[in-house]
Amino acid sequence: MKVNLDEVLAATKTELQGIVDKAGANLDAAIMKRVGEMYVPVDGEHKTLGDIKTTLETRIKSLENALEQRGKQLGVGLKYDIDENGAINLCEAIPGLPSYDRNSRSRSIVNEYNTRKRGSSAMAEAERQASSQKRDMGHQDDEKGGLLIPMQLLGDKFIDLKRARVAVFDPAVSTVLDGLVGEPVIIPKELTAATIYWVGANEAPTSTDLTTGQIELRPKKAAAVVKMDNQFFRRASIAKVDTLVRNSISKGIALAVDLAALRGSGASNTPLGVANRSGIHTVAIGTNGGTFTYSVARDMIGDLESTDTLDGNLLYVSHPSVLKGMQKERIPQFSGDTAGAYVTLPMSDEQMKARLGYDFRKTTQLPTTLTKGSGTNLSEVYFANWEDLFIGLWSDIMFKASDVTGDSSGSALTTDKTWLFAFVEVDVQIGRAESFCLVNDAYTV
Repeated sequence: MKVNLDEVLAATKTELQGIVDKAGANLDAAIMKRVGEMYVPVDGEHKTLGDIKTTLETRIKSLENALEQRGKQLGVGLKYDIDENGAINLCEAIPGLPSYDRNSRSRSIVNEYNTRKRGSSAMAEAERQASSQKRDMGHQDDEKGGLLIPMQLLGDKFIDLKRARVAVFDPAVSTVLDGLVGEPVIIPKELTAATIYWVGANEAPTSTDLTTGQIELRPKKAAAVVKMDNQFFRRASIAKVDTLVRNSISKGIALAVDLAALRGSGASNTPLGVANRSGIHTVAIGTNGGTFTYSVARDMIGDLESTDTLDGNLLYVSHPSVLKGMQKERIPQFSGDTAGAYVTLPMSDEQMKARLGYDFRKTTQLPTTLTKGSGTNLSEVYFANWEDLFIGLWSDIMFKASDVTGDSSGSALTTDKTWLFAFVEVDVQIGRAESFCLVNDAYTV
């Protein structure tokens, strides 16, 4: 099947003229049809004769453009006979070649044309290979057209690194003291109170003294440095790269402070965390560790109650895999029952919070490889009045950039790099050791 663009254009123009002749001045009249008791437009695109006129005019312009483009591509004097796939028969289109009436060709002429088209077996094989190469062109192969497809970078999109959640380095949880300037920063505390006596008439109570103490915070520096190739800066948006790097460093420092507050060793310029403080409550689950159950959680609450520290901002902190074991906790129904019924099924976070009586926070920063006896893959659980955790900050996170500095590893100047330094001065202290309780032998699931 072939389509002659000249014939299509002429037919479209005739159709347009017919509408104009018949409609006259009534091109805006609505084309309606009856549907039930109502009249509605015949279709969504053509609601008036004017709409049809506009569509035909657009089609005529498109056909005229197509004819013009074909002329530019094929040369003057070519016919515009195209088949249904858009291919042009050059044997019929190029002037000077013999032409035949396509409707009255003899079989011999057709066979002769097909024979010439097929050619020798070698030519047929070459045609087959050329056709195969054309089909094989694709965007995934650079040598077969892939290089013609440009790369696109979505600059407004960025996938952040998945990180652990901050548990206690949060003003909503602990006592964060920012804007500190002195060193050390001292917070006084009461150690013992006056003794109260019952006395008779004319009797004097025995004199007693209050004793006081203090906690001290001294700045310790958490720092990071990122060395960036200046060629990278020259190719990318400096503002976006700078924001990306600063945000990444800031998140890393916040997590470092959070982990130090929980379990910092106190050595090598690291703050001393809760887990390594003397005087805090501890609850042991078993010789080889065990599952963190509601009974163990209740023991931790009891320890704080026994020292009158069960007040303030109370909540649990643990690795998610520890609380997962509690969510799956079962109660044996008879002697020898190794499964039993679930305490609550399903155990959602809200249900577990309601049963514990206190909220909890989960962070994957806590270890899951602690050992005790033959127990392995153990972790920690904290329960505390976190208002008694003091985190002191002497500054916000400070950033400094240099393209000339150097160290033992080399020079930013000679390697054409920019070094970005970041640091924060921070320390951690606890107000009362009795406000904290630790389990460090909980199974992870």
